[in-house]
Parts: sequence; C-alpha cells; structure tokens
Amino acid sequence: MDLDELVRRFRGPLAGYCAARGLDPEAADRVAHEVFVTAWLARARFRGAFDDRGAIGAWLRGIAQNLLRAAQRERRRSARLEDEPPAPPHLEPSALASEAATVARVRDAVRSLPPHEREVIWMFYFDDAATREVAAVLGITEKAVENRLRRGRETLRRRLANLAPQAVPALTGARGPAQEPRP
Repeated sequence: MDLDELVRRFRGPLAGYCAARGLDPEAADRVAHEVFVTAWLARARFRGAFDDRGAIGAWLRGIAQNLLRAAQRERRRSARLEDEPPAPPHLEPSALASEAATVARVRDAVRSLPPHEREVIWMFYFDDAATREVAAVLGITEKAVENRLRRGRETLRRRLANLAPQAVPALTGARGPAQEPRP
C-alpha cells in the first residue's frame, strides 16, 4: 500500500479518533497528518501485512495514541511553566447565533458519550468514515461499530430531544450504520 492509499483510507477515521479524545477538528487533522508521517517513516517496523486493514488501523491508532499522550505531557509541562492563565477569548453576542449554539450542543452531547460510542459517532458522522474504516481503525468488527452507532444515536436522541424536532433526526440518524459516507 502506498502513502496516498494509506491517507485516503484512514485520514478521516484517524482524525475522528483524535477528535473523540477532545481535540478540535483542526488539531485532530494535524495529529492525523503527523500519524501518517510517523507511520511512513517507520513502515519498515510494521509487523503486519499492508493489505490487512485491521492490522494497519490498529498500528495507526497506536501511533495516534502515542502522539496524543506526548502532546498531553507537553501541555502539562507548558501549563506548569506559565505564570498566569491565558485570558478567555472575547465572544461577541452575534457569535452566539442559534445555529452555532445548536452545533455546540450537539458536539457537547457527542463528547459526553461513553468513549467507545463517542469514537464511532465522531468518526462516522463528523469525518464521514464508512463502518469498515471505523472498524479497521478501532480494531473491532463492523457489527460492533453498528451496535455502538445505534446506542450512541439513541443516547443523543434522548439528550437532544428538546432541540427543534426536525434537527434531531438530521443530527443523529441521517445515515444508516451500513451506509457509505456521503460524497
């Protein structure tokens, strides 16, 4: 498998994996990019077969975990060195529009899911990864992905029930668990 193929298959799922661990989408993309650079440089040490998506997904996920841990250690070190905490960003009232608030509520609800459900929801919906890609990255079966998606959607429907009725289905069930991502 060449680098382009590796990136094409696993970029979205890896970014989702990172985002499910609390990174904003831009930071998650940066970490996913760093995973591919690291993996490509260390490809000679990969013990699996490059045509085995599950093995490649697990390997890439391990690299991502290591990079996320290293970044967390660095953040803790930096926080100890700072004399005063940074000031919170100034938000204009116009920035708190209804649509932005809804998106924030949905993202918060997703982030509050149990980690195993949050991972698959984030990867499937926010990164448009197919169930087989999610399964490969997480090292689980497609059926397990589908079950986690179903449970996560049920939890989100309950937590977001007071949003506009037309918004909840679109946010929590527009795609079925066996469907491919939208083009």
